[in-house]
Amino acid sequence: MDRLYSDEFPNLQYLGTFVKSNFEGSMIKALRDKGWTLATLSEPSTPSNREEQEINSDFKWVFLNPVERIRKQSMLNDFQ
Repeated sequence: MDRLYSDEFPNLQYLGTFVKSNFEGSMIKALRDKGWTLATLSEPSTPSNREEQEINSDFKWVFLNPVERIRKQSMLNDFQ
């Protein structure tokens, strides 16, 4: 996230990520633990700048995180 949030984008207010809506795993818990908020459900759409792929036909959860809450990514060594 530090790489994305820099002087190059001074008006950046949120970072966003998409997770397939049928995904069941620890990623959603990890996002929520890091302060990410479920914002909406993205409907399938046709990409305008690349070839159609199977993932484009999936619904996806959209999670957002305000830039002021950016934290360093946890590493395995942080828990030892």
